[in-house]
Amino acid sequence: MEIHCPDYWIRDPALDQGATTSVAAILPRVGQRAAVGFAPNNALCIGAVETLLWQPPYTELNGWVDQPSEIAHSYLVGVKVVYVATSVEQRSGFANVYRHHVDIVSCEPLLPVLHGLHEDAKNWSLAKAGTQRGTLLVWDEVHWCGSAAIDGLIFVIGIAGQSFMELIIDDVDGELFGLFNGHMDPGGSSHHVDRHRLDRREQETIRHVIQKAHRLADTCPAYLTA
Repeated sequence: MEIHCPDYWIRDPALDQGATTSVAAILPRVGQRAAVGFAPNNALCIGAVETLLWQPPYTELNGWVDQPSEIAHSYLVGVKVVYVATSVEQRSGFANVYRHHVDIVSCEPLLPVLHGLHEDAKNWSLAKAGTQRGTLLVWDEVHWCGSAAIDGLIFVIGIAGQSFMELIIDDVDGELFGLFNGHMDPGGSSHHVDRHRLDRREQETIRHVIQKAHRLADTCPAYLTA
């Protein structure tokens, strides 16, 4: 299943400015109309029914790499796109975006969805790139990587040139299954949620990445409340 990761969810800034933030106060609710910002090369179409990734405020700005515990507070939100602005707007710290208005039709916590996935033969695979050495997995070229254990799963991040990649992996008796796959580069981004059995080459590459990865930890004090 392809999902989309907005640059940010547009909400009342006052909700993010206190010492603590209530997840219930900022989480999209079914039946609500919300606003999100997408970069021009990732804009959605009016009328489309899509699944969006929702992340808490700190992760939205800095990524799971700086606050891996917030994977447990991230959600998959089903929406219908009802409006897309015709001009871009700016927000400090983010790229220019098109404002989208979306009607919320579902909202599910990410990790239970990932744990409940069944293997699908027709899903994603790890990105490849042509080099002077032939066709390689982009993950083979990472110059920095990190990992963290989250709820029995493994979060892995890798940077290779201008590519920024994220995986959430399930290790079952020594065999790796990818559950979440994100890939971002100057051409745009793609995110998929499906249970994918890594092939032999992918298994070898990702195991090597995990072995040499920096161990990630939260960089922000806990601030989320129920």
